[in-house]
Amino acid sequence: MEEKRTGIKCDCGTEFIFDGDGVLCRTCGTKMTMEEFEKYKKSLK
Repeated sequence: MEEKRTGIKCDCGTEFIFDGDGVLCRTCGTKMTMEEFEKYKKSLK
């Protein structure tokens, strides 16, 4: 299965990938729901 990349990097510097109903950082293990992820993206701007 191909990983769907989000284009958004985690605090640790690794790009989040879409994981079922949310996103996941492969390196540090941070998981977010899509709702949390949308807020995170807005907070980066």
